[in-house]
Amino acid sequence: MSIHDQEFVSRYDIIPAPDDVAAVFGIVPTTPLLRRRFTSTDPRTGNLLSDSVSYIPKVLVEGNPAILDERNEPWPGGTLHQLSTVGIEIMKVVDEVTARMPSSTEAQAWDLPSGIPLLFCRRLSYDRADTLIEISDAWYPADRTELRFVTPLKPWPNPPQKRRK
Repeated sequence: MSIHDQEFVSRYDIIPAPDDVAAVFGIVPTTPLLRRRFTSTDPRTGNLLSDSVSYIPKVLVEGNPAILDERNEPWPGGTLHQLSTVGIEIMKVVDEVTARMPSSTEAQAWDLPSGIPLLFCRRLSYDRADTLIEISDAWYPADRTELRFVTPLKPWPNPPQKRRK
């Protein structure tokens, strides 16, 4: 479905870091975070098409007040562009994917057939100094999601010699 045919909603708020998120960031649980919730639904059915939540320490982005305002969504260039406006360049992204069976409420919201799990992806985004900048959690229905992993490999500096028999 085209993005123009979806109903997209973003909700921003400043919250104290929840214990589990604070532990991943390595910060005090009361640290203020910018929490951004993004949902897309099919306006014809009301079913979810996408659902995610993002956490960024507020201190990292408060230099550009436009980043803190949900009315600026969708932001051209997305989060990477937003962060670049405050001098942050993401250099590494780690995606951790797990699966679980949905609750009955989740199955209904996603219009999931019985027996189909939800995939949960936690994305960790790091800057040049290997500092964790953003935690993003997203849910995907397993019956309509494809995961693709590409691993670029660097050549060895001195290729090993061929084995002799």
